[in-house]
Amino acid sequence: EADVGDEDDFAPGAVPGPVTNDGLAGWVRLLVESPWLARLELSAVWAIPESIMPDRATRSTTLADCVIRLRLTLRHGSSVVEVDLTIENRARDHRLRTAFPTGIVSDTVLSDGHFVLSQRPLSRPERPDWVQPPTGTWPQQDFSPIQDGTRRLVLLNRGLPEIQATPDAAGAPTLCLPPLRAGVWLSLARFPTPAP
Repeated sequence: EADVGDEDDFAPGAVPGPVTNDGLAGWVRLLVESPWLARLELSAVWAIPESIMPDRATRSTTLADCVIRLRLTLRHGSSVVEVDLTIENRARDHRLRTAFPTGIVSDTVLSDGHFVLSQRPLSRPERPDWVQPPTGTWPQQDFSPIQDGTRRLVLLNRGLPEIQATPDAAGAPTLCLPPLRAGVWLSLARFPTPAP
């Protein structure tokens, strides 16, 4: 999605609507390396808007080809799915996020910080009087679990320290992690942060 913020803060563009990779054509390869390990590799070229326009409100109609490689690894006897994502980014002024639908109904998500495990609400706090309204994202160091009475999903992350949980109609959140922000502004005095 467009990012008109600076190095410290994400800000969506005035024209909302992220570009998704639904229907993106690519290549898939299954590798069974032993009876104890299997990998699924996916690769594709994703054409996304090259940058934001000088008005800092709209996105360029010129597209940049970004190569994406995804590897999922399963090991015998392990409940962990290893996800390795590599991106050859050729675009500016955007934030890329990976979305993990959980299917777990909960009204909170946990996220780790320095010596603490914080419980975060799924709903975005409403603070219209703030100069920079809340965006609905929360800080996260290395992991974020979500659980109900019987099931649990934990996302272990190496990347940007942020998590967002967006509930669907049934109350089961999708957890979003941003592996990439590609901005060019070092610091801006003011920029809009409209509701996501």
